[in-house]
Amino acid sequence: MKARLFPFSALIALLALSSLAAAPARAQGVDDRIKALEQELGRLKAEQMELKKEATAAAAALPTFTYRTGFLGI
Repeated sequence: MKARLFPFSALIALLALSSLAAAPARAQGVDDRIKALEQELGRLKAEQMELKKEATAAAAALPTFTYRTGFLGI
């Protein structure tokens, strides 16, 4: 019975060690992904600010209308 458990426990130990060895590489990948997302967020914020400036300028350039109630102009 013990002879049958040895290959199984060795396989579990091998899997555990391989997952521990992959953790630093995965962490580096996560750090790179976080940096890329932070850069994209900064670019999108700058683009949003530019669009807000353009929208404000376009709104200021629109003509203004006034409406007086009760005046028929006949």
